[in-house]
Amino acid sequence: RIVSVGRTILDHFRGFDSSFLFKASAVVANVHNARDEAHNVLMSRRLIAYETFRALRQAREFIAENALEPVSLADAARFAGYSPFHFQRRFIEVFGESPQEMRTRIRLEEAKRLLRVSQLSVTEICYEIGYGSLGSFSSMFTDRTGCAPSEFRRKFAFPGLWSRRVIPGCFFTITALTG
Repeated sequence: RIVSVGRTILDHFRGFDSSFLFKASAVVANVHNARDEAHNVLMSRRLIAYETFRALRQAREFIAENALEPVSLADAARFAGYSPFHFQRRFIEVFGESPQEMRTRIRLEEAKRLLRVSQLSVTEICYEIGYGSLGSFSSMFTDRTGCAPSEFRRKFAFPGLWSRRVIPGCFFTITALTG
């Protein structure tokens, strides 16, 4: 196929010098090599069956819905119909994070939300999102966000302005113009 493409190029460019034709044929060969390489990469990537994906997706939803509750890897694996080891391996392969990493990420997002909008203490938030130890919660939070929970609250919470974050700014403008 490359030879026929090269001949076609040669037929079209008979009047050009040989260095141009050599470069043109090298470009065509590179395009074909890149296409073949892309095809090989796509074909080497392991595809999963729809039923497997559906089971893993349902297990991910189960973990997300129960992220603040004590759900073990074995519980999630049982929900998907896999052994814990196979479930963990396939989950990472499909979603790019382990079930525990996903659960920690969801808990962290909830902790950040509560720190911004609630008046709960850091300890109450720790227990609210399912951590049993303030020390482990604070360490995890600091490692993932770069600041302690209380520092995060000082930086990102707006006491008394919660209503303004819920109501769009255009309503404040209309109120200011009419009132």
